[in-house]
Amino acid sequence: SLPVAGNLDFITPIITLFFLLMYAGVNFSCFILSILKAPGFRPSFKYFHWSTSLFGTVWCIGLGLVISWYVTLVAMFLFMLLYLYIRTQGAVKDWGDALRGLRYGIARDELLALAVKDNFHAKNWRPQMLVLVDIDENGNPLKPSLISFVGQLKKGRGLTMVASIFKGDVLDPETCERARDAYAILKLHMKEEEVPGFVEVIPTNAPMSEAVWGAAIHSGLGPLSPNAVLMAWPDGASGKRAEEFVTTLKGLTNLNKAIFLMKGGETHPCVDDRVTEGGTIDVWWVVHDGGLLLLTPFLLSRHKVWRAGAKVRLFAVLTDAKENPLQVQKALQKHLADVRIEASVTTVDLSDTSIAGDMRQVYSKTADMQARRELLRNLDNPSTLSQAAGRHAEPSSHKTIAEVFSGMGMGLSQRAIANESDIAKSPIQAAEVKEARTKYNAKNLDEARMTTAVAFNKLVLKHSKDAKLVVTNLPLMRSVEYATDFVGYVETMLEGVDNAVMIRGAGKEVVTTYG
Repeated sequence: SLPVAGNLDFITPIITLFFLLMYAGVNFSCFILSILKAPGFRPSFKYFHWSTSLFGTVWCIGLGLVISWYVTLVAMFLFMLLYLYIRTQGAVKDWGDALRGLRYGIARDELLALAVKDNFHAKNWRPQMLVLVDIDENGNPLKPSLISFVGQLKKGRGLTMVASIFKGDVLDPETCERARDAYAILKLHMKEEEVPGFVEVIPTNAPMSEAVWGAAIHSGLGPLSPNAVLMAWPDGASGKRAEEFVTTLKGLTNLNKAIFLMKGGETHPCVDDRVTEGGTIDVWWVVHDGGLLLLTPFLLSRHKVWRAGAKVRLFAVLTDAKENPLQVQKALQKHLADVRIEASVTTVDLSDTSIAGDMRQVYSKTADMQARRELLRNLDNPSTLSQAAGRHAEPSSHKTIAEVFSGMGMGLSQRAIANESDIAKSPIQAAEVKEARTKYNAKNLDEARMTTAVAFNKLVLKHSKDAKLVVTNLPLMRSVEYATDFVGYVETMLEGVDNAVMIRGAGKEVVTTYG
């Protein structure tokens, strides 16, 4: 017979320890709920205090260690395994979760603390991305590569919010049912692409641009609100569709949201793909724009999809004949070393085009005079003089790469729109420009700007035809420009490129050499 058969003294310490740990767990739960002041915790004992629960927790664990320290540790390990089993199996339980309440309390306190501190620093910038996904009648995303792309940015440790907006009446039960189905499908896509975040499906009868602005404003909470919006480029957009899209972009710019536009994307790698040796992420950098064009490929390159074989190549676009290519290249190489980002640097010359003015805001003489008048008004008040001057100083986000890294000053000589004499310098044939204007219905687009788009496209196809992803600046949306002309300009720029992402920052520095 077994030596322990009928020997109650052998199993009594084990049973006692399990009971002590159970009491310790109950006391700890009461302590947590009492500290968090959970409205669902209403003890009937009149003289209850959180300190008694804390004392009970420590007392029970202490007694267990005195009785048998090694059995106590084994029992705690078994309790942990049981907890993990219940959590991973998703078992339906009738009791609450004190740890969930603890997480909620911590999140609330930290969110309020973040809201109080508004001293933004580039080191603290995170891509809080709002992804706007169009869906079909069944709720499937029309461009799932948007979800794949944002999932590959998760090394930025930001928050992802996927939203789908479609025409529909909330008072219609079928519309709400479609929204719930689309919600479940989008959650599945996010799970497949390993994208942590939140989903919202919004039926509305409002104009699409206003619905997008509302989503950008009201998504998130406090400091966790989106600072960037990712959308699909509307291939072949014309007429009212083009106008609505460009209007949406202008509104997002005024809301100080960074804009990411994905063009193509059908061959963009998903989470199960691996970019092999020789694959590249090519960055065509024209305007500094806070360094967002540099941070994005860096975050992508850290993801498992790109990490093994992809290399980042930086093409610095020269926009003025006075710029020294060697000087710009060396300055960029030093900057990359300072910010600890690995990338090769190549300079390309587009000084005969209007590319600089097409990509950035250039202040007019009227704005210059307004700035001067305000500075003169503040001459009598030294305390406000420096503030006024700082407000009207040209931010580095509007400067070209050469102006930022080679010390060249910015002036109106960096033409916003090329004049007729510039066209003669360009090697682009007039027939090519005419063909592009006709193809994309950009009849009102300035000929010099279309020449710029064709020239840029030729260089991109020459150097980045086989790139896995092309990243470049999103051209400036001018208030006096026809929407179809803007769409035609962008379509011409990136014609023949399979996967491209255009970025326009919010004017904030996101890459710094400090720290």
